[in-house]
Amino acid sequence: MRFDKRGACVSSDTQGALLERLENDPDHDVIYYSHGWKTDFGGAVDQYGKFLKAFEDVQRQHPATNRRPLFVGITWPSRWLATNPGPQMASGDPTAAAAAVADVDDILQDMASTLPPGDADRLYVLAGARVLDASGAQELAVLGVKSLVAQTSGEDPETRGALPDAEAILDGWARLSAGSALAVEPDLTHVGAVNISPAAVAAAGGGFDPLDFIRLFSIFQMKDRAAVVGANGVAKLLSELTARTTRGVHVVGHSFGAKVMLSAVLGDADRTIKPKSLLLLQPALSHLAFAGTLPNSTVKGGYYDVPSRVEKPVLSTCSRWDAPLHNFFHLAVTRKSDVGDVQVGGDPAGGPADETVGAPPNRYAALGGYGPRDHPEPTESLRTIQLPSAGDPIDMHDGDRVVGLDGSKDKRIDGHMGVANPFTAWALLQQMG
Repeated sequence: MRFDKRGACVSSDTQGALLERLENDPDHDVIYYSHGWKTDFGGAVDQYGKFLKAFEDVQRQHPATNRRPLFVGITWPSRWLATNPGPQMASGDPTAAAAAVADVDDILQDMASTLPPGDADRLYVLAGARVLDASGAQELAVLGVKSLVAQTSGEDPETRGALPDAEAILDGWARLSAGSALAVEPDLTHVGAVNISPAAVAAAGGGFDPLDFIRLFSIFQMKDRAAVVGANGVAKLLSELTARTTRGVHVVGHSFGAKVMLSAVLGDADRTIKPKSLLLLQPALSHLAFAGTLPNSTVKGGYYDVPSRVEKPVLSTCSRWDAPLHNFFHLAVTRKSDVGDVQVGGDPAGGPADETVGAPPNRYAALGGYGPRDHPEPTESLRTIQLPSAGDPIDMHDGDRVVGLDGSKDKRIDGHMGVANPFTAWALLQQMG
């Protein structure tokens, strides 16, 4: 099922055939799955195929009575998140290097298309520099804001998300650049102990890498787009599916696809039948998304109400081996709407460093990097346990709202894309039980 960047379904014939099939044969569990960032149609099909292979293998080893799941995978325009080409090029992989360059070119063309010719020319000059001083970085950040404003001018502010200003872009850019330079190991919890200002980065001789700007800019854009896509057509189809199956809909989202599906669960206020379950795989959003209150505020987390709109407790994976979410997300996504001021946390007691995700390094930490947390104190309804092996039951408690599944031990989740495996498939199969 294809959706455009505003969430409109562009697969009307496929949708009609799907709903007609369920109308005539409703005795199916429905798996409704959204991919995450930097995934085109072919990438989505590949990701879904790998997950289904793992699911079929686990189901064969642990057969459930009369289960005939119907899989519905969606695609949405999420390619606009570039990984930093530097490490890929240094790896000597020419295919990865070429793909990274193509991603950067696509992003710059999208940005330039929204700007007046003079600004577009200047964008290419600044983005093509090897390094920028504070003045050049400021100028590029302003052009980025202009592009975002132009792209979202017709969108509803309530679903669009808060747009960053140039200062927010510079701050996230500086933190991302400083974090990248401070360590190569997958633990940057010490970053944020001091206020890393743009001027400090430039004065230290590091300057600003334009590729980090492109990466950061795409994170802002994709994070907000995911909410729009989910709240619109994806939410509508979810309501159609829940109304037609007699077994229930099991919602799955990976990375920013988790935000798509969380927004879909909230998106239809008139939905009469709840989805049966929700599985978030390495979700790229705030670890405080389900919190009762946010720091320095009386406001609840943006998705606080989601667990009450799903039959079973929400399951959400996390892993210290997910470098984008464990190491960098909290350095980049630092808008006012992305929670609050930087605070430093330490590793929790109770296990070797490679067995747990550790404590969130600051208030911007990712759910997929550190698991669900409440504020100011942890609560029993938001807790994290080890991701179990296939065959071992998930330890569920009365009152659970969200259960984090930590895949750090033995690298059960070995990276951001490492979610198609027996452990995650087993979690989904248990939700169907």
